[in-house]
Amino acid sequence: MERTTAVAVMLDKATRRLLERTTTSASGQVRQVLRARIVLVAADGLTNGQIAVACATSVNTVRKWRGRFALHGLPGLDDAHRPGRPKLYGPQARVQIVATATSVPPYTEAT
Repeated sequence: MERTTAVAVMLDKATRRLLERTTTSASGQVRQVLRARIVLVAADGLTNGQIAVACATSVNTVRKWRGRFALHGLPGLDDAHRPGRPKLYGPQARVQIVATATSVPPYTEAT
């Protein structure tokens, strides 16, 4: 079985600071924090296996996000667009539904 070498990750100071802020954010999404941690540890020169252990994830996950960052930089850590079923109603219809659902019900006269 042939082994391939992991993609080298190089970070400038500004990118490193942004990723470090992401990892320490109290309100950050878990998936974004994990991706930032993977890239930071990869920049320190660890192997994919070592990163997987350090980040408590799989080697495949490390390989995926390390590679995406190497190819696309920070935008590569964002979720990929997933096509889905088109929306049936536009934004105006949605606003009307929410307004109706959250409004006070009309008073009815008791008979």
